[in-house]
Amino acid sequence: MNLAKAIKDIRTKTKMNQRDFAAVIEISQTALSQIESGIAQPSDKTLERIANRFETTADVIKLAGLEVENDIPSDKQALFNELFPNFAEKVAAMIAVNNDPKKKASF
Repeated sequence: MNLAKAIKDIRTKTKMNQRDFAAVIEISQTALSQIESGIAQPSDKTLERIANRFETTADVIKLAGLEVENDIPSDKQALFNELFPNFAEKVAAMIAVNNDPKKKASF
């Protein structure tokens, strides 16, 4: 699971810089930078703040961090990729849409 990439994807898809995103989820910009670079893991509280801000759940954010190569058994990876192409990107985009109700999802 790659929560660092998922959180960065959510932030960039919502067109927020690190300073503003960190303020919204009530952590320092330094802490966010460490999370996005994989140096630190987000706390459950931080995941909940992101989830609440973007009207989703921590579990959905964790889905956005799914790494097929590491999180899906090797004999199921091809089928998963066929059924759910670009899965993590689509989950992050879905979360971002919750930030701007005027946007239409293009899943």
